[in-house]
Amino acid sequence: MSEGSCVTEVEVEVEERTGMDRLKAWLDREGLGGYAFLFRFHCVDDEVLPLLTLRDLKAMGICPDGTRRKIYQFIQKSCQNSAE
Repeated sequence: MSEGSCVTEVEVEVEERTGMDRLKAWLDREGLGGYAFLFRFHCVDDEVLPLLTLRDLKAMGICPDGTRRKIYQFIQKSCQNSAE
């Protein structure tokens, strides 16, 4: 395997990360990884993720206001960047 193809594979792997993968990684970095199971439990996928509202996040069980707003803000920015 050539060095160039190795770099290409890594780039493709990064590009193929889903919105849910990015959310999980961000939650872990922010010390909020314990909330990741809620997204799985509520069957949130890449199609549903950008549709979530603050009210949805609260209904899912993310009750602290600050945490809920941080997660919502990340989702909005992440989905906006993916669309560009």
